[in-house]
Amino acid sequence: RDLVRSRGLGDVYKRQVYSLLIFSTLGALVLAGAGDSMFLVLGTLLTGLATFALVAYPDTDPATEAAMKFFVFASVTTAIMIFGLSYWFGASGSTLIADLPAMDTMPLAVILGFVTVVVGLGYKASLVPFHFWAPDAYEGAPLSIAAYLSVVPKIGALFALTQVVRHLPPETGWAAVMAGLAVLSMTYGYLAALVQDNVIRLLAYSSIAQSLSLIHISE
Repeated sequence: RDLVRSRGLGDVYKRQVYSLLIFSTLGALVLAGAGDSMFLVLGTLLTGLATFALVAYPDTDPATEAAMKFFVFASVTTAIMIFGLSYWFGASGSTLIADLPAMDTMPLAVILGFVTVVVGLGYKASLVPFHFWAPDAYEGAPLSIAAYLSVVPKIGALFALTQVVRHLPPETGWAAVMAGLAVLSMTYGYLAALVQDNVIRLLAYSSIAQSLSLIHISE
């Protein structure tokens, strides 16, 4: 920031960062209120594209490396989610999440879509085993951005996941899947946090461990 201000670009810096924060927050809000599978995709993309740039903004080697890991991982998981959502659309003939109960005669399509949604939203919520990007991204980003990543996109993703599971039939076993992810995330996150000697990576693993506790708040 000192370098930016010394060149008289302080206002430019603020406008760019604040614009990215607004786009990312808008994406989280879209996710949190998503009632349509296409809004799941839109919210994921809005939040992701903005946060990639925020992580890379310091223009340092660690920040660039972290942003690239974040980008590659997000691209793969989002593509998997879109693939699964196409099955939901093909089986129900609708993109509305409220129409998921109409697929009760096609349990395999429901389960496949649910698994891919967990992959797509699980990365954004940094659930284990979709958390690999988080420690590097938090460490490479500015401290304020790391704190932002640990709260806003995560809440949006978890509320979106809640919107999905509330319409899934219990026969899909979604409750057992979420319970397993919660146990895995809390156990791994806290154990990994114990051995950290970097406070930012400690924040990352702490946020991983506490991710699914927000599900109970959103429900």
